[in-house]
Amino acid sequence: MLVRTPPKRAWSAARRAAASVTDAFVAEGIDVVVTEGEFITPSERAEYVDYLSPSVHVTFVTLWVSYPEALRRATADRTRGLSRDPAFLSSHYENTASALAATPRTDLLLDTSALTVEAAVDAVVRFVRDSN
Repeated sequence: MLVRTPPKRAWSAARRAAASVTDAFVAEGIDVVVTEGEFITPSERAEYVDYLSPSVHVTFVTLWVSYPEALRRATADRTRGLSRDPAFLSSHYENTASALAATPRTDLLLDTSALTVEAAVDAVVRFVRDSN
């Protein structure tokens, strides 16, 4: 949908559109809506949260892995694009480090480097259930 849009504007538009979809699901009675994307910085979060209906409760969960593990996973996955480039990935990690360090205490920041998918899902479900 946003192929010809500059990347920064495309991500902003995608976050606003995700808010509209979230509102539509909640209006239909869906209790939990998972929105995937990068919501690390306050401005990225605002591009989503500020476009939601006031009645929608948001819980942020950030899954992360160490740079070496991210590079290993990316290079092993032939479907990946730019994230397979070590220079790009390293730069991304450097650019997001301070924002990740400032993650609010109300969030779940989950290192999935050594977790199974099942263990990660269990941790997220427990966190969401306990935070509501």
